[in-house]
Amino acid sequence: MTIRYLPTVFFPILALLLLSFAGPGSGVADEVPSPRKVQVPDPLECEQIKSILAEPAEYMIIDARSPSEFDDGHVESAINIPYDSVSGYADLLPENMSQPIVTYCRSGGRATVLKGILSELGYTDISVVPGEQMDRSNTPQLSFKCIDD
Repeated sequence: MTIRYLPTVFFPILALLLLSFAGPGSGVADEVPSPRKVQVPDPLECEQIKSILAEPAEYMIIDARSPSEFDDGHVESAINIPYDSVSGYADLLPENMSQPIVTYCRSGGRATVLKGILSELGYTDISVVPGEQMDRSNTPQLSFKCIDD
């Protein structure tokens, strides 16, 4: 294996190990907080929403809902990493810890919990799209919308 492939293999394995073997009280393997008890962040600025929609390849868009909800409809180019099962999807996480990540769900609660978990893993550029910025008008194709126009 050459050095250039090392990060591609190393970082997903490291994330999986952190999630699997972290001890009690570490914050990583602790019980996942209830999405109903978290404070969902304020809506994203319209310019950020427009940027995400214009250049989705620049962002990792993560749907924090269950696989069945994801199958019923999701944002184009999104991947599904359920907020309560991150360790089972560690191989999908980006190796670049500063990769811009956008999380969403139905209301914003699960996406906010997922943001906290990803932050504990070392990811630094994570945005949550709250429920009021979800565009469900073309279901099953979901999208994001500005609310400050």
